Amino acid sequence: MERENGANRLKEWFVDRGITHVLFDMDGTLVDTRDHYRSRMHQYCDFLAKESGRDGAEIFDLFMDGIVSLRDEFQVRPAVLDVPARVLAKMCGVNGNELEEEIDKLMAIFEWSPEVLAEAVNQVRLVRDAGVDTVVVTHAGEDWTWKKRMDFVGLFKAWVCTRTDRPKDVVAWLGAVTDLDTSLNEVMVVGDGWESDIEPALEMGVRIVVWVRNGAEPRNDDRVIEIETIADLVDGLLQDR
Repeated sequence: MERENGANRLKEWFVDRGITHVLFDMDGTLVDTRDHYRSRMHQYCDFLAKESGRDGAEIFDLFMDGIVSLRDEFQVRPAVLDVPARVLAKMCGVNGNELEEEIDKLMAIFEWSPEVLAEAVNQVRLVRDAGVDTVVVTHAGEDWTWKKRMDFVGLFKAWVCTRTDRPKDVVAWLGAVTDLDTSLNEVMVVGDGWESDIEPALEMGVRIVVWVRNGAEPRNDDRVIEIETIADLVDGLLQDR
């Protein structure tokens, strides 16, 4: 009975605000891509540290600097990892077959799915069952997105992969909304990236925007509903009056 009452309240919440579509970011919002990347990157840097005698933490910091410096050029394409990984190996004086094996292991990041964040599947299901269309808008290629969607089979009406050779900005989000043939007034956006999800949603005029902070400092922006993790989504919406 309590679950049914909660579902009815959530349905009323969406109806009262005229929301028919909820657009979810994927990486960092529904799946733990950050840990997925970092755990394998640390393994690669530990290998370079062992082979070169250099400090592993220092190597990891250099790796991150390399990724950041190439982000504008490569965005989220696999080269954003492969290129700095090879440059870093050269800086450390490491080469040979074992290096190639470690780079293959690193690049296997794109061959298997990150862990689903706690309660993500259930929260999406609750939103969908409230009578709105749920959609993923993700900054990733279709092949890798297919691997990440397995735990969410049947929960999303559409999966929109934005171009990986350009930022996930307002143009990317507007393209996704256009594909859905719906009004911005009927859309709610849920994401963890302030620059890639929240700012674009606000810029294109989405009325209800939910920021999943994941440990980031609160911004206390009146235009945004802030929640700590995706597990807090439904409770966070129902507390917003």
